[in-house]
Amino acid sequence: MEIPLVTVICICYQHEKFVKKALESIFLQTYPRLQILITDDKSNDNSVTIIQKFIEEKYLYTEIIDKNFEREIIFFPFDNLGRIGNCKRFNLLLQKAKGKYVIDFATDDVFLPEKIEEQVNFFELQPPKVGVVFTNSMNINENGDILNYHFKIDENQKTTELIPQGDIFSAILRKYFIPTPTMMIRKSILDELKGYDEELSYEDFDFWVRSVQICDYKYLDTITTLKRDVKNSHSKQFYTRNQNQHLASTLKVCEKAAKFIQKKSELFALKKCLLYHQKQCFFMHHFDLFFEYENVLERIYPHKKSIKRKLFIYLAKNKIKLFMFYRVYIFWKYKKKI
Repeated sequence: MEIPLVTVICICYQHEKFVKKALESIFLQTYPRLQILITDDKSNDNSVTIIQKFIEEKYLYTEIIDKNFEREIIFFPFDNLGRIGNCKRFNLLLQKAKGKYVIDFATDDVFLPEKIEEQVNFFELQPPKVGVVFTNSMNINENGDILNYHFKIDENQKTTELIPQGDIFSAILRKYFIPTPTMMIRKSILDELKGYDEELSYEDFDFWVRSVQICDYKYLDTITTLKRDVKNSHSKQFYTRNQNQHLASTLKVCEKAAKFIQKKSELFALKKCLLYHQKQCFFMHHFDLFFEYENVLERIYPHKKSIKRKLFIYLAKNKIKLFMFYRVYIFWKYKKKI
C-alpha cells in the first residue's frame, strides 16, 4: 500500500523563542512522508532568520532519520503581503498542499515524535465519512514545564472523560473542547470548504461549524502534542478590551451556525454559546457588539429573558465597566491572568 503524504502547514508569528524546536519536532517525526510548508505573518522579531537557518541546516538531520524518509520543506514568506492573519496565510499554503491529510501547526507548539504516524494509522482505518481526527494534548508554559492535560487522564495516560465524536455539532456549540493543534484533517474536506474564512480573525470555531456539516470527527485516545500557553498568544485576544476582533468573528460564526440548526439540542447549545460570548463582550467593554449579540439571540430564541440577562442588558446600556473585577474573578477561579 502507498504511504499517504501528510502536509504540515506551519504559521509563525513572533515565535523566535519556540520556532526552531517546533520545526525540529516535525522534521524528526517517525512518519516517513511529509510536506512541510512554512510561512511567517510579518514577525518583527528574529523568527524569519531562525526559519531560514533551520532550512539551510536541515540536511544535518538526515543523519538521525532513515534515508528513505521524504521531507520536503519550503518557506513561503510572501513578503509583499504584510501582516494578513492566520486564515489568509493558511489558505495560501493550502493551495500548495499535496498531502492526503493536512495539519495546521502554530510554531509555538511541539509534536511528540510519533504523532503523525499514530494519527495516519488510525485515520486509514476510518470510513470516508470521517474528516478529522483529534487527540489529547499536554499543556506547557513558555519554559516547557508541564501545566496539565487537555483531557484528564488516568495512570495509563488514557482519557477519563467521555469525548464527543461523530456528529459533534451540538458539542462544539456548547463549549470549546477540541485541542486544535492535535487535529489532522482530510484535505478533501478543506478543499470542499475552500479553506478557512478569510473574513474572520481566527479559524477553528468556524472550521468546526462548517466541517461537521459534511464529515464526522474521531478521537484517538493518545497524547500527541505539547500545546504551549504563551502570554501574547492568538487565543489571548479574546480578552482584548473595547474593539475585540475575536468576539466579532465569533458572532459571525454563530450566525452561520444558526442556519444549520435542525434539533432543539442544537438550538439550546447555540443559545448557550451566544450568551457566554455576549457576557464576554460586556466584560471586555465592547458594548455595541453586546447588543449585536442580543439582536441575534432575539431572532433565534425569542423567549422571556432571565433576571441575570436583564441585569447585563441594563449594565451594558449604561456602559458600566467591570473588566478589573472580571480579571480578579478569573484569577481567583482559574489561577490565570488575563
